[in-house]
Amino acid sequence: MTPQQAENFRYNVLDLTKVWPHSEFPLRPVGKIVLDENPQNYFAEIEQAAFSPSHTVPGIEPSADPVLQSRLFSYPDTHRHRLGVNYQQLPVNAPVVPVANFQRDGAGTFVSQGARPHYQSTISPLTYRPKPYADKEHKHETWAGHARAHLYEISERERSLIVDTTPSVLMRFFHPDRS
Repeated sequence: MTPQQAENFRYNVLDLTKVWPHSEFPLRPVGKIVLDENPQNYFAEIEQAAFSPSHTVPGIEPSADPVLQSRLFSYPDTHRHRLGVNYQQLPVNAPVVPVANFQRDGAGTFVSQGARPHYQSTISPLTYRPKPYADKEHKHETWAGHARAHLYEISERERSLIVDTTPSVLMRFFHPDRS
């Protein structure tokens, strides 16, 4: 679905009670995961695993879906409560490449960054590589269906669809005298 299609679609595309019709928007396979090894230590490899939608690669951004937006915050909070503040240092959650950041020390830490300062240093300032996608033009950054702080109101377009939904069709089928 393109952003233009999302703005003009017959209902809010971020409404969790609706499913995009697969006849109009077929599912596209984006990858394949192969599980070909059993864990050797169930607790260390399964129970301590911490997944979050906020762990994304550069260039991939979350949508304005209100449920996804709430999960971006709640999943890491749950992991900190369940596994401790340094849950990302656990071997099952640690990145393959070593990380140098300001989130260090504290309870349960087992990665030492040595004498590296834990603050932005004026003596040896940090240098950042430019993002590979920074020069690309972002044509549609704000969706018309952005997350809102108030309840959703039914539009006239959606109100007309309610008549054709399954519950109302079944109601008319079983009780024709009530229609």
